[in-house]
This record gives sequence, structure tokens and C-alpha cells, in this order.
Amino acid sequence: MALRAVTELMPGLPGIWTEPTYRLCHDVFMREWTKIVPRELWRWHASDQKIVLSNGSEIDVRSRNVDNPGKEISKGPNYAWGIDDECANKFDPDRYWDIDAAIRHPDAKHRFHDTLSTPQMNGYYHLCTANGHPCITATSYDNPYLDRTFAESLAAQIDPQRARQELYGEWVALSGRIWDTAVLDKQWPHGNIHPHTYDPNRPFFIGCDLGVQSAWLIMQRVPAWDQRHRTISDGLLDVVVAEYMPDDGDTQSVIRRIEADYGKPERVFVGADLNTRSIVDGSTSAYAFRQVWGGSVPVLPITGGLADKELQYQVAKARLLNALGERRFCISSGLRQYPERSPRGIRTMLTADQWPSGREIRVGETLPKDKRTAGKAALEDVRDAWMYAMIGLHPPRWVQEKTQAA
Repeated sequence: MALRAVTELMPGLPGIWTEPTYRLCHDVFMREWTKIVPRELWRWHASDQKIVLSNGSEIDVRSRNVDNPGKEISKGPNYAWGIDDECANKFDPDRYWDIDAAIRHPDAKHRFHDTLSTPQMNGYYHLCTANGHPCITATSYDNPYLDRTFAESLAAQIDPQRARQELYGEWVALSGRIWDTAVLDKQWPHGNIHPHTYDPNRPFFIGCDLGVQSAWLIMQRVPAWDQRHRTISDGLLDVVVAEYMPDDGDTQSVIRRIEADYGKPERVFVGADLNTRSIVDGSTSAYAFRQVWGGSVPVLPITGGLADKELQYQVAKARLLNALGERRFCISSGLRQYPERSPRGIRTMLTADQWPSGREIRVGETLPKDKRTAGKAALEDVRDAWMYAMIGLHPPRWVQEKTQAA
């Protein structure tokens, strides 16, 4: 539509294209524009962040600065048209109306302000369903620029509810149980309980959330065969065989306990606070790991793009059940618990973790935080420990591709 605006509808007049961040201006828009539009038809002016076409049309490529609410988007220029890509991403109605007000060029005969986005049930939903805002819905299968196997590949990485949103463009309201696809009263493959118990001959890995009220999950990967010898897409299941839910904040004592009970893990996935100093003794959790395991165990903090809670949620929920009907995460039917009757283990979390009722989640809070209200029964620590492990083991395809390219 942007290309048609500057070549057919309103040639010679300026337009604006926005992305949530400047990184996405280059990683998404410019990459696709370069692929689709012949290079002899335009020039990129990096200093001004604009495309200048051979017919004199200009397209300002701007960030909506969604990660910096205090930073305004430029309101000065008069535009003939505007397109906001991924508009639901941290939707801010003030940003939308600021851009809308700038689409006022006096010579424009076909002024328009379009938004493109995967639907999300936030303020963007209210914008799209308001009077005077016609919506056009398309699915991933309708996109001629996507590889034919893309949708099926994505379906293996997301849960059925997310597939309705990401693949079919439906509005999906989140309510009730957060992990509503978890089935904890049936054995795999019909549920998320598995007969595998800890096997000392098989390597294990750990997902943990550090702090005073920490959570540690011991997991092993096992072949995903059922009675009919069918397997799932990647051939392996992640099974939690043990959990530690201490309340004393002593990281080193937990590591020594795990060392005594199970030996050394293959890998440990932790939050970005690995090097944060303890308010108790001033040491870091990284130091505690080195004291027990030296450098022989990789301790991997979840940082960068993988630290995004929305992304972690998508990956973790798809392990419970993906859009192909596969369950790739289970809890051992012989789960070992330390302490035995902890009110905040992995089973409790998958059963009791709820979306907030009566209000939207706070700005910047993808999943609810419950320490202040639930105390020692809070579920956010074990939830984070599990999600760190899931995204560390199964980063989305675009993360893998970016790593390989680097």
C-alpha cells in the first residue's frame, strides 16, 4: 500500500511508515522494502531516516518509541498518508492520534491512515472496533511473501489459542487459567504427566529463578514415543523430575544440595539477575555457582530478546500443547519435591496461575506478579524458572537464525 501511495495515488507527496522501535524499522520494514521494490526506483537517506523515490515522493521511516514512553514521535511534517506496522505492540492511543493528526497534507486527494498488526486484546482492540475504523482480516496463509511451510512451522511453536491470533488473525481474549492447555490428570500424549522418573544415567538441566524465595526445576529430556510408537516434531520431551522451592535465599546451599542429590547439571538457565549482588552478604549468584561447580557447568542468563516475557510465555505455552496437537513438556508422575508440601510447585503453578480479573495487566507487566498478595504461596518464581528453561532450550526460529547469521 505504501508503494501504491507514492507511485499511483499521491505521487510526489510525503508519507510516513512507523514501527514500534528503530531496530524494527531496519529489521522489518527496510528489509522487506529492499526485497520487494527494485533498487533503481529509490534511495535511502540514512541521516534523515527516509526513502526518496525517483518520482520525488518521500517516505519518512519512524519509530513509535514504544520502549520509551516519554519520547515523542515527530509531529511537525504534513503527510499525505501514514501506515503503522505492528500497531498493537504496546499500543499507545496518544501516539496513534499524534500520527493521525499529521496526515493533513493540503494536496492529498486520498489521505489514509492504516494500521497493520497481529490482533491483541489491548487498547488496539478498542481502536479497531470503534466506529469509522473498517478492518480487513487476513491469515498467514494469505500472505504471498511467506514461504508455504511457514504457517505449519509456526504452528509447531505456538499453542492453539495463540494460533488463532497469530495465524488466523482472530481477537483472542485472555481470561481464567493462564496455562489452560495443561492437562495434569492424564498421561502423555493425552496429558502432561509422564511416567519417566529421574534417571542418573541421563543428563539433566536446571531452570531457576534466583532470590530470597527461589525456584529450581530439575529436568531431563526423554524420547517422545507413545504406545503406538508415534513421535512428536522434535522427537524429545522435557520432563520435570524434581523441584526445589526454598524460602531462605541461600543460593549456594541449594546448589550444594542439588550437587549432593543429583550431581552436576548439563546446563543451568537463570534470569538476568545472575550478577546482581545479594543484600545479605554482597556476593552474586554467579559467584555461588562458581564456588560449587567452578567453570564446568554453563550457567546461562536469559537476556536480550529472550528476556521478553511475552516471548517466554508463547514458547512455554507451546511446549504444553502446540497447534499441531503435540505436548512436548511434562511433569514426572514420580516428581520429587523439596520441601514435600511446598504451596508453589510446578503442578500448582500450572493449575492455579490466573489472569487478573477486573483490570488489565499493568503497563510493562505481561504476566501477573503475585508476591505482594500471595506471600510464600506466590507462583511467579516457579513460573519464571520454567519459562527461562523453555526459552533457553527452545529459542524461536528467528533467534536461531539471527545467532547463526552473527
